Amino acid sequence: MRTLLSVLFVVLVTFPATGMGQDFNLEKAANTLPLIPPVVAKAINGEEPSEARECEYVGKRISLSGKKPNKDWFAVSRNACDWAAGAAVGWIIRSTDSGYVVVLSLATTSIGLSQHKTKGLRDIYTVRIAERGVSKGTYKFDGVEYVEVTPKTAGEKKIR
Repeated sequence: MRTLLSVLFVVLVTFPATGMGQDFNLEKAANTLPLIPPVVAKAINGEEPSEARECEYVGKRISLSGKKPNKDWFAVSRNACDWAAGAAVGWIIRSTDSGYVVVLSLATTSIGLSQHKTKGLRDIYTVRIAERGVSKGTYKFDGVEYVEVTPKTAGEKKIR
């Protein structure tokens, strides 16, 4: 019951405040999305997929810039390879002139793309539901990769 309430909280409170874009539940995505191309998988683990490697990566084309065509990728491992306790590892992979590059990798429950942009790329928000409750994060592009940002809370003061 507590998990159900946590999920309801996330849906009703967290997502509407983010400027909804695309959202991916990593566990669902791992079971429903098709395999990603080998050249994209190589960005994740540094090698082309092979039958000897246990991990299979699935994903979907996305647009980090918010413009068509979708050249970038969201990916997750299909067979729980590299997963953390209670969360899957997801990757955001950017298409560049020199090939595909992982710009964000983290263990979480869901990943979403905001409509808001920083340095030309859409912000990313995450929600992780675990035994101890719900945690959320926001990531912004710094020109090279995505970094987590922590919003100030009311009453917070700078320490000099």
